[in-house]
Amino acid sequence: MISKAEDTTSRSVFAPLGIRSYRRLFTAQLFSDLGNWFDFIAIEALIVYHWGLGAGALAAFAITTGIPWILVGPWLAVVVDRSSKKILMIMCCLLRIPFVIGFIFVPNLYVLLPLVFFKEILDVIFDPARQSYMRFVVPRDQLQEANMLSQFSMNGAKILAPTLGGIIVAAFDPQMVFILEGIGFLLAFIALLQLPKEKRKTERNQESGLFWNDFVNGIRYIQSNRILVFTIGSMTFSMFLIWFFDKLIVLWAKKLGMGIDDFGTLLSVIAVGSILGTFLVTPLRRRFENPLAMIATVGLVGG
Repeated sequence: MISKAEDTTSRSVFAPLGIRSYRRLFTAQLFSDLGNWFDFIAIEALIVYHWGLGAGALAAFAITTGIPWILVGPWLAVVVDRSSKKILMIMCCLLRIPFVIGFIFVPNLYVLLPLVFFKEILDVIFDPARQSYMRFVVPRDQLQEANMLSQFSMNGAKILAPTLGGIIVAAFDPQMVFILEGIGFLLAFIALLQLPKEKRKTERNQESGLFWNDFVNGIRYIQSNRILVFTIGSMTFSMFLIWFFDKLIVLWAKKLGMGIDDFGTLLSVIAVGSILGTFLVTPLRRRFENPLAMIATVGLVGG
């Protein structure tokens, strides 16, 4: 007789795709991720290769994209928790399209950065809403596989989008990439329309009280749990390093004489490593009984 633990480790990572609602959610995420990475390659190409700006402009771009996640993200997480996740995701995909169209006509960095900031806020809303909705359509025993597929989507988009984006920018200009990004968000919007609406937890919302109380209670809960503090702290530090690596590597690439198409290939190679890491999660989990030990070991090896 196969135990539950053995069944979990032997189940295919693609098992959640057998759920129709999750397939639609995954499709929407895939188009959204592709759009975001088209955005990344095109904006950096615009700043460094077309406008000829340097580290200061890239630092401003990095700060502008980071502020919504650091300062606005915790507040928006409360909004996501108290709202319909399906409606939020639909609105985010729809509202991102005008900002992407705005990228096509930006004359300089000063106009670009506000558009980036407000579009990034929509990205901040979309991601936790997607993760929360996933728990509504995926059984608890398949959540790890569903999360791995989500990572596969993000890293797969990081492979495909920079390569295609580099080729398109080299052949045309960054504006063509923004057009394709807008189409990607439109396709994500269409996929999300077909999702069932999740059940609202009205009783919890009524007892939660004010927005500020929800926010403070969330912070207190994290502080009271050492495991959460360690996990969130280590992930925050890791993402900080990865964030600046992704944002500033374009200067190193240009200094080495790489064109924008070569830069796109460089990002794709980095993403290949990320995808391999995603598929290593399951075999590593068999060797590490404690997930925290696995996080610490992988972080040490990566460093």
